[in-house]
Amino acid sequence: MFNFTVQDVIDILYRIPCVLIALILHEVAHGWVAYKLGDPTARNLGRLTLNPLKHLNPIGTLCMIFFRFGWANPVPVNMRYFKKPRRDMAIVALAGPVTNMILAVIGGLLYATFFKFFLSNDIVTYSYYIGNTAALPPATFWISLKVALVEMSLTFMFLNISLAVFNLIPINPLDGSRILHLLLPAKAYYWLMQHERYIMIGLMVLLWTGIITKPLSAVVMWVANGIIDIITLIPFFG
Repeated sequence: MFNFTVQDVIDILYRIPCVLIALILHEVAHGWVAYKLGDPTARNLGRLTLNPLKHLNPIGTLCMIFFRFGWANPVPVNMRYFKKPRRDMAIVALAGPVTNMILAVIGGLLYATFFKFFLSNDIVTYSYYIGNTAALPPATFWISLKVALVEMSLTFMFLNISLAVFNLIPINPLDGSRILHLLLPAKAYYWLMQHERYIMIGLMVLLWTGIITKPLSAVVMWVANGIIDIITLIPFFG
């Protein structure tokens, strides 16, 4: 059913640590901001931790690794602790995607730095022939390590953008729905919350069939190109 190449396996290995960092810090950001706004629920449940077992959703993590769009177990938030529930809930919701965008910029800066210092003729040759083991020239450990750093930093940037973009979709239970709460009448919002499970099932079907991945990937690519374009304006990288 699946026809994985050597490069596909390498790409998946690159994604795993990037996905863990992106998902964990996304959820910790939600919990930390909620705590700062007066809600101790996440802290009391041990969600202000970097322990992946506290955050990762098996299906969401696999979707993130294989389809580049996914989710973690949502941090529980009790709006009754907030002084301004709708506003504060939107701020908590934004904390995750904003954190991922900050991480994406860091990934972009690392990519630009590694690209600048490591992209020698040897690495160009190595990258050109990668995936074609018959033509692959002998690569030293250091060349392989440099290529890995360049590709992993780029993967880190793209996955964080993907997580931010995906979570800003304005449907329950994604972060975008909490932001939408500020704009929708209460009755309409509560109707969406009541049907949250069915909406999420529909979203998963769209992911598995690939219907939603193309437009999301286009947005991710547009954001990534924007980050790289801005970074190249810095004299050091120009």
